[in-house]
Amino acid sequence: MLNGDRFLVFGSTAHHDLDAEVLSLVNNVSGLNLSFSGVWHHTWQDGEPGFRFDDYGPIKGRHVIIFSCPITNKHEIELRDLVTACKQQYDARTVTVVLSFMRYRRQDHDELVHEITRLRWFIRDLKHWGADHLVVCEPHSVEHTQKFCDEFDLTLHMCDPTRIFVETIRSVFFTLGGPERVRFYSPDFGSIGRALTIAKVFGTCVIGTPKRR
Repeated sequence: MLNGDRFLVFGSTAHHDLDAEVLSLVNNVSGLNLSFSGVWHHTWQDGEPGFRFDDYGPIKGRHVIIFSCPITNKHEIELRDLVTACKQQYDARTVTVVLSFMRYRRQDHDELVHEITRLRWFIRDLKHWGADHLVVCEPHSVEHTQKFCDEFDLTLHMCDPTRIFVETIRSVFFTLGGPERVRFYSPDFGSIGRALTIAKVFGTCVIGTPKRR
């Protein structure tokens, strides 16, 4: 049986409303009563980050969950400091990073040698900072994300949003005529897999075109 006292939860400044909603769902499913622990937010006048934990004492020996949405360099640095401090300074037992946004999702093909494979380095950095688990919602490339996590020994957990998408568009789908009249469109071949997953639920087809930059 899960014991809520074994966990601590922290959130970044990027998308706290969404993080709070997700944590509420986690509590409903798990029966736990997790809440966000305090982070004292501060930035020095020269721009240097100065935020810190309200109470770092309980971190030692516990499983820490960090919610983050690193859409900017600032938020990525904030994530770096939170993970590193929890694991390497305050001795958390494990650190799990929950990302509502997977940064560098377009730069994930290591065979395209003219591009910098930033997703690979981001995953390497997460592991180096001290992350043990990474939770994402359907990354741009499941194959490459999994490959890089395996390479750097970072455990990856991927959430499938299909059920939520289906429930959200179900009424619109049938209002427009259902499987006899509605088709799902994929603007590039990379999205066909996701489109097919939803189309299969509704019993309809997918139309796709190659991407032309």
